[in-house]
Amino acid sequence: MTPKAHASFSQNPLPSTNFEFDAIHFKIISHIETCESLAEVGRRLGVTRSAISQRLEYMEEVCGIQLAHRRPLRLTDAGFLF
Repeated sequence: MTPKAHASFSQNPLPSTNFEFDAIHFKIISHIETCESLAEVGRRLGVTRSAISQRLEYMEEVCGIQLAHRRPLRLTDAGFLF
C-alpha cells in the first residue's frame, strides 16, 4: 500500500496575489513609530491623512494582519517586524 500524497505538498498554500509595496509604504511604517497621528505622518510625507490611511489599510489587507493601532497610533508587533 502506497501512502497518499498530502494535498499541501502539491499545492501552493498561498493564494496568487498581485500587489506591490513601494518606498512610501515602508516610510509610513517607519513614521508611525515616531508620530502621534496619521495626519502627522501625512504632513511629514507631504500627503493627506486619508492617503496614509488608505495605504495602511492596503498593506494590512495584503498582509492579512493589523500593522498599526489607530488610537493611540502605534505599531502592532507585526507592524514593528514589517
